[in-house]
Amino acid sequence: DNNNLNVIDVSSNTSLRYLSCSNNSLSTLDIDNNDDLKHLLCNNNNIESIDLSNAEDLFLLYTQNNQIQNLDISNNPDVKYINAENNMLSNIDIRNGNNHRISQFIVTDNQSLTCIFVDDTSASYLRNWQVGSSCNFVADEGECQTLSSQEVTAVDFKMYPNPATTVVNVNLNVP
Repeated sequence: DNNNLNVIDVSSNTSLRYLSCSNNSLSTLDIDNNDDLKHLLCNNNNIESIDLSNAEDLFLLYTQNNQIQNLDISNNPDVKYINAENNMLSNIDIRNGNNHRISQFIVTDNQSLTCIFVDDTSASYLRNWQVGSSCNFVADEGECQTLSSQEVTAVDFKMYPNPATTVVNVNLNVP
C-alpha cells in the first residue's frame, strides 16, 4: 500500500491469500494464478479490469476508486464484503448462489451502472445493499435490456403519487 507502484507481479505467488496493493498507480492487476486468494484490496488505483474467476475462495473485495468497467463475481460464492464504489462500472454480475451471505455491498458512484445481476431480485437483503439511484436488480440480461431504450421522445406527463410504494398513476396528453 501507499507506494508509487505502476506494476506488481504476483503470478508466482500461487499460495497468496491476502493482497493489499491500495493507493498506488496500478492500471492492471493479474491474479489469474492466485487460486487461494481470500482478501483483495486494490482500491485507489487506475485498474480498468480484473478477472476474479480463478479466485473462487474470495471473501473480501475492495476495488473502490478505480476505472473498472465490468465486474463478474459470479464464480466467487464465498464473497461476503464488496466495495466497488466510484468506478466506471456498467455491469456487475453477482449471481453466485450465495447473495444472502453478503454483509457489505457498495457500488455507489458508478454513473453508467443500471443493472446488477443477482440471485433473487425480490430478496429482502437487497435493501441493505448500497447502490446508485439508477441501479436495478435483475435476474438476467433480458430484464436489463428492457430497462433501456435507444429511442427517447419528450412527452409531457403527470405521475402520482410521489413517492409511491405499490401503485403509480401516469397521465399522458397524447394517445
